[in-house]
Amino acid sequence: MDEIRPSISTGVFQELSPEEEIRRLVGIGWRYLEINFSIGRFGRCEAYRIKRLCEDLGVSVLQVHGCNPGMARESPEERRKFVDQAKTSLLWAGELGAEWVVLHPSNRKAGRRTPDAFEEVKERNLEGFRELLETAHSANVGIAVENLPPLLHDSMEGERLFGTEPSELVWLVENAGPERMGVCLDVNHIFAKCQGFNQYQAIRWFGRPLVATHISDNDGFREQHLLPFMGDIAWRTVMKGLREVGYKGLFNLEVDLNKTPLSVRDDLLRYALRLTEEMIQGDI
Repeated sequence: MDEIRPSISTGVFQELSPEEEIRRLVGIGWRYLEINFSIGRFGRCEAYRIKRLCEDLGVSVLQVHGCNPGMARESPEERRKFVDQAKTSLLWAGELGAEWVVLHPSNRKAGRRTPDAFEEVKERNLEGFRELLETAHSANVGIAVENLPPLLHDSMEGERLFGTEPSELVWLVENAGPERMGVCLDVNHIFAKCQGFNQYQAIRWFGRPLVATHISDNDGFREQHLLPFMGDIAWRTVMKGLREVGYKGLFNLEVDLNKTPLSVRDDLLRYALRLTEEMIQGDI
């Protein structure tokens, strides 16, 4: 891919089957999709059927959001369960023909989520992603590790999460395997009003390892998954940053539109497509 392309994550028509959703998005005009395997609507044996449908419709699936690994969990049984689920999504993405699988770092240490657990969580992530990269190699896909918001819904007071700072993800990529691993920048996971840096700064810090994006807006304080220009993110500087680092991947919307009535959601998604196209072209 030699330019930025508009894309959207599946899940914007959650009341429809995966096949119906893909057909509907293509009918609206979307030609690049990220399949969200992690929300559980895609069967593990359906990859070839979905691939054939996408080929018939002329749509490209270059990203998959995989099942997030739990390599930092305290229980060995839980760690194995979640890592195996992540491996399944890597293999599924390989069968689909995707290039990148987006995965979150792991922070959930059941019973031990304390401020002093950060270094152990960091090492667990390094060990776990090295194991996952072996599966990624056999599936011929890459792993794009996604930055996290500074707080999760069950964060403890004083807890420091691994994967919220750009430097932590760059460290993980460089030490786990930069030849088949990169970063997915989720701009909605940066709360500029409380984190001390903004989306443009994060893009500049990531630089070459940036291989994928999740695009949505927020109010600067919390995760919201709004369409661009419906929150406080400075989108012109985001696009400037992507151009400055030579980013050539998908400009992938990850938005929550399911409260919008189905009867008008197509129109909203047509607007979203035109909006992303004009952002990429530099017209707005």
